[in-house]
Amino acid sequence: MKTSDNKIPRKDFIRNSALAVAGLTLIPNIMTASPFDEKNLSVKGKMSLKNVRLETRFEYQDGEVASTKTDLFYVEVEKGKITKITPNQPNAKAVDAKGLLMLPAFKDMHIHLDKTFYGDQWQSVKKRAGGVKGMIELEQKMLPEMLKKSTFKAEKLIELLQSKGTSYARSHVNIEPTSKLQSLKNLQKALENKKKSFGAELVAFPQHGVFYTDSVPYLKEAAKMDIYSGETNQKYIYLYTCFL
Repeated sequence: MKTSDNKIPRKDFIRNSALAVAGLTLIPNIMTASPFDEKNLSVKGKMSLKNVRLETRFEYQDGEVASTKTDLFYVEVEKGKITKITPNQPNAKAVDAKGLLMLPAFKDMHIHLDKTFYGDQWQSVKKRAGGVKGMIELEQKMLPEMLKKSTFKAEKLIELLQSKGTSYARSHVNIEPTSKLQSLKNLQKALENKKKSFGAELVAFPQHGVFYTDSVPYLKEAAKMDIYSGETNQKYIYLYTCFL
């Protein structure tokens, strides 16, 4: 199979890419970063894409990878999974990828989906005093109000991640006497609503410390709860110890 003679640095590929296979362009309703018409995309049926750019091999200079070779291909998808990759068919009746680089979806391995202002009215950074304990006291005041809309805001944050090509996250979630297990339960609702297109691992996180606040009983309760992972179809929750 003949490859293109066009040499493009790998960093430029990634910077200019807008086609993330598993987590972005094949999922309806989150097409923000995709140049394709949503009505042509379906995870339920079959779909074909032409002019899809794929990396074919590395190019070396002085024994080190300097760039990558690419070529355009014809990609067939069924039920959200790639079933066939063949030489490009530029005249085929298919979704035109316009030469964009196809990439796997990303994973965000450290995020706090349970407490965010994203999706709501913008707020400036709150002033605090007293170091770590001062920040804990500030959060104890803010959490009751944040919890009222935390499910909605978590969903909006997930949509933002998906729009940039991320389909999986490992999220910490507050477990402490102020929110008790409510942050966890609210986030579970958001993940349940997004489970068809987004997977997650959850980390039970005593954000306010296990010595400074009486968080241990709530951690024990959280450890008994099953958390669904959309990627592995398993249920699990991690415990994270914060000694403070």
